[in-house]
Amino acid sequence: MGTFLKSPEGQYKLAHEYKAKRTEKDTKITRRSELISASIDVIEHADQNETTSYVTLNSPGNITFYNLTKQGTTKILSCSGAVPICHKINRVSSFTKEQNLDIIVGFSTGDIAIVTQKSPNLTFNANKVVDKTGVKCVSWGPPSNRRRESDLFLAGHESGNVYVYNKMLLPSEEESLIPPDGKYNENQFFAIQREVRRVNPISRIRTSNAPITDIKFSPNGQLLAVASMDGHLYVIDFVNLKLHLVFQSFYGAVLCCCWSPDARYIVTGGEDDLISVYNVQERCILARGRGHSSYVSKVTFDTDQCDSDRYRIVSAGQDTRLILWDIDKQEQIVDGAVDIIDGKKKQTSTAPKKDEPILVRSRPQNEVPYFEPVGVKAHADPLRDVITFSKGIITICNQGVVRLWSRPSKDSSPVGADYVDESGQEEEQQELHHNDLDLELMQDDTKNDL
Repeated sequence: MGTFLKSPEGQYKLAHEYKAKRTEKDTKITRRSELISASIDVIEHADQNETTSYVTLNSPGNITFYNLTKQGTTKILSCSGAVPICHKINRVSSFTKEQNLDIIVGFSTGDIAIVTQKSPNLTFNANKVVDKTGVKCVSWGPPSNRRRESDLFLAGHESGNVYVYNKMLLPSEEESLIPPDGKYNENQFFAIQREVRRVNPISRIRTSNAPITDIKFSPNGQLLAVASMDGHLYVIDFVNLKLHLVFQSFYGAVLCCCWSPDARYIVTGGEDDLISVYNVQERCILARGRGHSSYVSKVTFDTDQCDSDRYRIVSAGQDTRLILWDIDKQEQIVDGAVDIIDGKKKQTSTAPKKDEPILVRSRPQNEVPYFEPVGVKAHADPLRDVITFSKGIITICNQGVVRLWSRPSKDSSPVGADYVDESGQEEEQQELHHNDLDLELMQDDTKNDL
């Protein structure tokens, strides 16, 4: 197993490995389908002396808050009887002067919890009033005009629904959000919003009957990308709750998505073992990346490596591979016809109207450019998630093993991108012993404080 990933800018080195010990209780409450629920998020806190990096990870039975800089566990959220599937840090409100921690967690039971240091934890959809199916993905909403941080958060469910919540509204006042009879078709896309938004959820977006797999806001917060098991990526005007654009995958479900830093492109990964790059402005597919031999679990743009000439994309797959991709900004537009959502054909030469939702159908392999990757086998088990930050790349596999790949040093010379060095020593694994507490945030006194 390689400990170096070679790229055009130099070597990414396996700098640290961390593994949370899974207790017998964790195993008992976990169904086989939930063994792959591991996910990660990262946040950096800068003070006068240094910048500290923290990683949050969920695995069956626990949410762990890990200090990457000092390699110590600082926070634990132990979940008795529920399996955390996904989570997201509020990057604006977390680590203010009050050292606040603000995380949303989605569970297999359909519950959604907000974990914060300022006040007691809040649990939404606890009585399954809103949705009876499990949560697949969560996201914080875009900041409001009046505040730097958002009071809104979103949850995508197995039912094919995305719900918009306001964390300032009490969970005890939740009501189901059902469309008026005959106004909406439950098998097709629709979006509705409460006229008087005093109870949660305040909005409901339904793509289809298939589970939601990922939700991502564009950098300006105006568009929302929703990936679905039905094989489509939905681009929604979040301000007006209107369907803007739909991209069709080459094959199978779309499992993940991410916006480029300039909001021009969306990259997706899925069951076709490909990554696909779409041009949102031109409403077409730009290119496909071929390098994975199994499902692509997660994709992301590495903003630290995106410059005036290229975009850097990082993907993680069920084939255990971590792959880097470079996209030249002098792209070639793939021309082709599009369909209006209601089924009427649009001519290739005719531009659709600005407010007209369209379906961009998949193109055959010989009509789409392909680009080649730089890859390495990062884990012994299939990869579940990947995230980039200033210090490097972080991956997590199905068994909850987290690895930090540090960026090349500034004085390192560029190297070939097709060779993986198998030499080097494995970092010593760090083990974490969990406490069994029911949705309670704990401080580990034996480790470093925030």
